[in-house]
Amino acid sequence: MHKMKMMKRNSVSLIILLVMLITLTSCKKVIIDNHPQGIMLWNIYQDLDAAREVAARGVSLDEFPDVVFKCNIDFTANDELIEEIGKQGYPMSFYAYDLNYDGYRELCVNCAYGSGWIDDRVVIYDYKNIKVLLEINDRENYSYYLQQNEEGIYVVETYILNPAHKTRIGNFVYEKGNLSVQWENVSE
Repeated sequence: MHKMKMMKRNSVSLIILLVMLITLTSCKKVIIDNHPQGIMLWNIYQDLDAAREVAARGVSLDEFPDVVFKCNIDFTANDELIEEIGKQGYPMSFYAYDLNYDGYRELCVNCAYGSGWIDDRVVIYDYKNIKVLLEINDRENYSYYLQQNEEGIYVVETYILNPAHKTRIGNFVYEKGNLSVQWENVSE
């Protein structure tokens, strides 16, 4: 009788564990990666499902609890277009990082621009103060991508016709009220 109870209990535990695993693996993650300074909300190159989830449902940031950011061709906040991001092209990745150290994370967006001849560019938008802090693009020569490591986000510059060839890597620097990029050449 005792063995029967143990087997029944183990079976129930196994079923509960399987249901939990199925539930957890079927949930779409929106937040891909956390970092002390910020967060990667989605990156179409790394997680297409998360990008689709943001497009459908949107995400909120702690510092703007009443705002839902969405990206479905256009970048919106509470269904209102953020033109400064939209004019840069189709958003491909979306990070939220406090780059100007005011306690509010900026919207850091990597956009693909063009049709046929496509380049990638970066726009850093200060949603709290409703202004662009930095745009990085060079339509005819280079593409720019946001990436993240343990230190935060940074920019990678590649030749527009050879995106696999990195030319420079840049870290964001905020000094005297201006956001810029400190570039370092890459030899591959």
